[in-house]
Amino acid sequence: MKPWFEIREKTALIYGEQTWTYEDLEILTEAVGVCVMNAYGVLICPSQDPLKQLACMLMGLKNQIPVYFGSIEGTEALGKEDLSDHVFLIATTSGTTGRKKWVYKKAAQWLNSFKPHGSVFGITEDDVLFVNGSLAYTANLFSVLQIFHEGGTVVLSDDKNPKQWMKAMVHHGCTTAFLVPSKLRLLMKALPDLWPYPIEIVTAGEVLPVKLFESASKKCLHLRVHHYYGATELGHISAIRHEALKSNPGSVGQAFPGVAIEIQQGMIYGKSPYGSSLGSNFESAYDYGYVDEKGYLYVTGRKDSQINCHGRKFDAMAIVKMVSAKDEVETCLLVALEDSSGYGLYIHWREGVAETA
Repeated sequence: MKPWFEIREKTALIYGEQTWTYEDLEILTEAVGVCVMNAYGVLICPSQDPLKQLACMLMGLKNQIPVYFGSIEGTEALGKEDLSDHVFLIATTSGTTGRKKWVYKKAAQWLNSFKPHGSVFGITEDDVLFVNGSLAYTANLFSVLQIFHEGGTVVLSDDKNPKQWMKAMVHHGCTTAFLVPSKLRLLMKALPDLWPYPIEIVTAGEVLPVKLFESASKKCLHLRVHHYYGATELGHISAIRHEALKSNPGSVGQAFPGVAIEIQQGMIYGKSPYGSSLGSNFESAYDYGYVDEKGYLYVTGRKDSQINCHGRKFDAMAIVKMVSAKDEVETCLLVALEDSSGYGLYIHWREGVAETA
């Protein structure tokens, strides 16, 4: 995975006031400093600085060493399993148990998905991508490596202030951005009443609320929002572009190229060349959902969000979506507290001003 090093003079990375060409990325891999190697040959990066994380990742790719982002504590046996299948990244996920587990990512899983991802979302070597936050979040890391693969430019940020995101996007001429829906909401709140700057935003990691999509479309006349659904273990499962979101609100899209989707006992399964089985088996992240007559997938809840309240099962995700859909509700949080009689459900929300067309 070193094709980007062949584009010598083009700007590859912008971080604060610093700029690196594709040639400079080779130098960046030599300035890691914060990483340590455990007994099983895994490069462990405890830093939360996205630049140091990227340097660690590039060093791992260059030397074919698997990388893990996180605390050094508890990683003594990490990599003890067979790493011969070209593992380049060890990520963590809570799955359906709420307990951390290791996910071994093979290079082929992401290499297989770079081209279709670029094709679906129209990402090319001419794009300048904005990414905010830690690269330990695999969707952030994927976005960065995918645009390097295309030969584009990445603007990397760890700023907590969404107004600074906006300034960076405008200053560096960003054409696209990856933001999870919660960060998209923060950006929309920070923007002026109308924002004429054209940009395409790709979201993932959370369900994209219909109200957020509609308010973003009204506030930014030239903004286009695209969304994809997947999981750390499965990779991409479905995707939906801005135009389809308008006519299929709440959907997470149709099957991603090369993916087959099945609903088994109400649960979403995907057979994907981007997952851990590389397309040989149907796998699930244990989300509930359905596919409509047009082939659009909808996520209705998660297995690990089921709450037993006095003998009745409730889906926390479905309740939050229902309350959040009200015009007068800006954000919503559901809390389950256990007492002597079982679990009680408490819903907290922040009221907002209902928008008018």
